[in-house]
Amino acid sequence: MMYESQAYSVPSVYQSKKAVIFQLVKKQLRIKVSLDLGTSLLHLEKSFLATVAIDFGTTYSGFAFSFNKDEGKDMIFMNRAWVNDQGHQTSKTPTCLLLKPDLSFHSFGYEAEENYASLTSISEEKEYMFFRNFKMLLHNDESLNLNTKIAAANGKLLHAKQVFVHSIRFLKEQALNIIRQETHDDGFRMEDIQWVLTVPAIWSPRAKQFMRQAAYEAGIGSSDNPEQLRIALEPEAAALFCTEKLLERIGAGSVERQLSQPNVHYMVVDIGGGTLDVTVHEKQDDGTIKEIHKVTGGPYGGLKVNKQFMSLLDQIFGQQKMYDYRHQFPSDWLKLMNDFEIKKRGVRVVQQKETRIRLPRSFVSWINDAVTAALKRYANGEIRILNDEYLCLSSNLMVKQFQPVLEAMKDHLRVLLSEPRLSKVSVMLLVGGFASSLILQEEITKEFSRRC
Repeated sequence: MMYESQAYSVPSVYQSKKAVIFQLVKKQLRIKVSLDLGTSLLHLEKSFLATVAIDFGTTYSGFAFSFNKDEGKDMIFMNRAWVNDQGHQTSKTPTCLLLKPDLSFHSFGYEAEENYASLTSISEEKEYMFFRNFKMLLHNDESLNLNTKIAAANGKLLHAKQVFVHSIRFLKEQALNIIRQETHDDGFRMEDIQWVLTVPAIWSPRAKQFMRQAAYEAGIGSSDNPEQLRIALEPEAAALFCTEKLLERIGAGSVERQLSQPNVHYMVVDIGGGTLDVTVHEKQDDGTIKEIHKVTGGPYGGLKVNKQFMSLLDQIFGQQKMYDYRHQFPSDWLKLMNDFEIKKRGVRVVQQKETRIRLPRSFVSWINDAVTAALKRYANGEIRILNDEYLCLSSNLMVKQFQPVLEAMKDHLRVLLSEPRLSKVSVMLLVGGFASSLILQEEITKEFSRRC
């Protein structure tokens, strides 16, 4: 038995999860799986002129759209107009929200990060409310309800529903504006669009319903018109994309040959910023898909690595000192963590080179009196400060930041694959944003590629 875990450990799979939903809706695939969608995705009202799918992620979000009729009905348009602070266009934008002191909308995504980082005084930072990584609240809070509150970067609390409503509304309006631009039709209306919103499969029914209610309040569908909004499970969409589209487009050698065979059993491991979702399917003789194991998973996403790094900083410079810095300079703290987010996906660690995280000036000044003592504790060279500008971590120390979440992930997959009914699984597909991590790819390949 061979586990092809590395062949599909690429961001394009994750970025295209929403794209396959269009094919799922428009082709009306007969999927023999018990999906917890609430209502089926397979019966699209012919009155809708277009379909928009919003991929609302823990770390990044984006959308794509397709027209359902006549010319262009088989084409999928991914919005790649998000522009980061370096001027590069991307297919996703950070899931970050900035609200004004009066709690009205200010900005979302890259603009929210840049605007928050540009606040000119500490008093402004304490008045504006900045939220990031808030999607995990829906997985972590078992008592989730419409009165649940979430803390902003400044420590102030706001009803979680308001945060989600503002975010979904922004993505909805962006999608509608892009469609109007593409069609040169300013009369394109909300009523003309079928909307799809993706959620992790392991979420509770309460969390999924929370997202639906937030979408209603954001102007997508309503309790009187629930058919306009479809809630889709992220790993199911990824599985369909891998089997229906990805292999057609790029080919994959032995993986392609295996997945093209009837009755093949394969596992899709969806690893995002917040959660791990695992689905196992069997491809039937008639090309349809059968679920052979219920969705499993847990909170084993890329954010766990960030939390390990934060704990490391506490160990190096002191927990109280780091706590005070985060609250005194929240926008600079955001810059530091954003740089770590980029560097943890880099190649230097697998090349056994040190990772260099850019430090804000305020951070260097803040920890100045603690540097000497800190470096003495790490005299073996695992940590150093370079030119008062970079925090340098050895390859070995960087790998340690990944180990807890990787071990939890591997343990989960080992237990799952030990079940007799999964003995025929011959392919493992890694999808999701965190799956682009080279460290993760190496660990999963090392652990499972030789199973037989």
